[in-house]
Amino acid sequence: VSDVSILAPGGLVPTRINEVVVRSLDETSPAPTFMAMDIRGMTIDPASFGAADAARFAALGYAGPLSCDLGVDYAYAKDKRELAVNAVSLSAKDVGTVRLSLILGNMDFDPNSAATLLFTYPRILLQRAELVDTDASLVERVLKQEAASQGMDVAALKKDMVADADAAL
Repeated sequence: VSDVSILAPGGLVPTRINEVVVRSLDETSPAPTFMAMDIRGMTIDPASFGAADAARFAALGYAGPLSCDLGVDYAYAKDKRELAVNAVSLSAKDVGTVRLSLILGNMDFDPNSAATLLFTYPRILLQRAELVDTDASLVERVLKQEAASQGMDVAALKKDMVADADAAL
């Protein structure tokens, strides 16, 4: 699907999406037990979150809308009671990319019902998890902003942060 515009209830600015690509989708179950899809070229304006968030983004040097891509790829094996989240990723140009993958065992799965997870929670087994964050300038911008607010340079701030972490450990 190409050229999509979404305005959430109470939203201020619509989110634009260049294309949505569904690579695989379980169409036989009431709740899809597998899905792989990509949302490419999603334009999110920080102003859509309100003036305060827009000001925070502007203070970090992000002016105007952000170009983002979102990917979701999961499969649930009912016979094993295992959910494999192969990847959930969010990438924003000049900000960075976050990708999560994990395998949860001993669980019932219904993506349409949060209650399903609540009732199986104490017994859910985390078999594997990986969180990968790839910075594309956000961390440096935050460090620069924080260093300026403390009246120091970024190198000194990093040194202090390492010393604080060492002391806490």
